[in-house]
Amino acid sequence: MALAALAEQAWDQRERVSDDELIGMICAWQRLSAWLDARKLAAIAELADRREAQVAQGADPHVSEHVTDEVAAALKLTGRAADLLMNFAVGLVRLPAT
Repeated sequence: MALAALAEQAWDQRERVSDDELIGMICAWQRLSAWLDARKLAAIAELADRREAQVAQGADPHVSEHVTDEVAAALKLTGRAADLLMNFAVGLVRLPAT
């Protein structure tokens, strides 16, 4: 991740940068955070797809019913928070340009 490396180098030199450059660093960290969130959501949607495929191939139907619980446990979220995250992730699949 080139942006992360550059942002980290800039942060190490933060005493020498102008306020405008510091704001640029803030924007760089925000872009990185958004990129990470997008990747996490894509992985959650992929997990949901895999569980559905397993059920379609004859696995226990409960496998796909509990994918939200898997996400909740892995990310240390409440069931409700994981459900919202799952719905958002799956919803974004329908909007590939997002």
